Amino acid sequence: MAEHEQRREHIRRSLSYAARIVADDASWIYPCEIFDVSTGGAKLAIYCPPQTPLADQFFLQLSEISRANRYCEVAWRQGNEIGVRFIRAPHPVPDTSALAAHSI
Repeated sequence: MAEHEQRREHIRRSLSYAARIVADDASWIYPCEIFDVSTGGAKLAIYCPPQTPLADQFFLQLSEISRANRYCEVAWRQGNEIGVRFIRAPHPVPDTSALAAHSI
């Protein structure tokens, strides 16, 4: 077992699930893929233009038709992949209906 796996606080489950990341103020939204997930965090691939600055905290929107989401804080970055921790959101997820038509 790899050293980083031994340090994990939560068991991760592998999957491939399409989702979106959303800015706190809904000023941007990008498609992403969830590669693995646990109760404490996830590994994501972010699909945005190269060199796009991403905030250290954002919403992970799990569905376009419901308000299912998790608030995230970036734990690490490597290319277009990031690891996130799930944290308490400072406010409800913003309305993204106006952005949704232009984002994916």
